[in-house]
Amino acid sequence: MSSHATIIVRAGDKAQKELPRQGGTYLLVLRASRRRWVEVGSLGRVRIEPGWYGYAGSAWGPGGLAARAGRHLGAQRKRHWHIDSLRECADVEEAWWRAGVRRQECRWARAMASLPGARMAWPGFGASDCRCPGHLYWFSSAPCRQAFARLLGGPRGAVRDVNFTRPPRAAV
Repeated sequence: MSSHATIIVRAGDKAQKELPRQGGTYLLVLRASRRRWVEVGSLGRVRIEPGWYGYAGSAWGPGGLAARAGRHLGAQRKRHWHIDSLRECADVEEAWWRAGVRRQECRWARAMASLPGARMAWPGFGASDCRCPGHLYWFSSAPCRQAFARLLGGPRGAVRDVNFTRPPRAAV
């Protein structure tokens, strides 16, 4: 896959299949349509507010981005990570990702926190294995991919270096 932006809008499960099998960093852009309470592991019961959420994660296990981000783009499964609880009441609208760059999820979370309108959703969410305040941010409107890429800065932060995909929509 080239380093240029890849826009994938597919039906069925093809969006997950387009993700590379190598490791990398991803950012899920989710949308919640209504207020709801949900249990989130050690964080306890949290209130989901209507709006947009950005979650930074990494995929270094078997199957790389295809396995991890693909799991989040597909049908909801058993809870394993904090993000699985949010997925029960928010839909993934897009996944932004970059393959092959190690340990960037904290950097991506900091960049997301600097986007206009960003507000930390819950301290510690998605950050149990690092010292970040959290990896999930709330927005009243959809975060801008181009602004996010600019915040990453330098040649690695160019818009062409942040790929994105949209999850499949359910057949109506």
